[in-house]
Amino acid sequence: MRAVLAFAPGADPTYVPLGLAALAAHIRATVPGCELVPVDLSHAWWEQQALSEPDWIGFSALYPGQVLPTLALARFLAQQVFPPPGRATRPPLVLGGASASALRPAEALRACPWLDGILAGEGEQGLVRLLGGGPPAAVAGLAWRDRGIVRVNRKPDTLAAADVPLPMFEDLDPRARWNPTPVLPVVFSRGCKGRRCRFCAHNLSYSG
Repeated sequence: MRAVLAFAPGADPTYVPLGLAALAAHIRATVPGCELVPVDLSHAWWEQQALSEPDWIGFSALYPGQVLPTLALARFLAQQVFPPPGRATRPPLVLGGASASALRPAEALRACPWLDGILAGEGEQGLVRLLGGGPPAAVAGLAWRDRGIVRVNRKPDTLAAADVPLPMFEDLDPRARWNPTPVLPVVFSRGCKGRRCRFCAHNLSYSG
């Protein structure tokens, strides 16, 4: 399988997407045979060779301001780009990321029929199932359509930072960012036991 995982446009152009780097490392370590191509749409565009023949497209929306441009882009792809000549179907389009965890997935899927799914919570476990060919009902955090009915699976359990590979930034070139010197984002833990701070997205992204 060839999959593209895209970081939505609208983010600070100095930011290197940590989520894409972490997910790329995890998928490459756990889903043999899956060619995962991370694409930062704040820094590149769809004419890249990476999008020539994808079997699956995922969008990672970290900031709330990325959600509407991402939905518009997904609609454009579904209605005007795919299916290309010679293909009977288009690649599935799935929205994920911290901002996706803040959405009401059933309402979002009903409002956006061009989206095939919304993946809430941490993406590693759900992506392993999706890209490995697992049934939608077994994908933790996935909102999906089952013969016209929207199903919402429970969010995945929080992974310990020690249980996932180190992020891979090779495909996202930190040296190409608009910084005087390369800058990399880091996290030293995952989840939060308190989950009481209203300003913090971890309340929605993590299960505990």
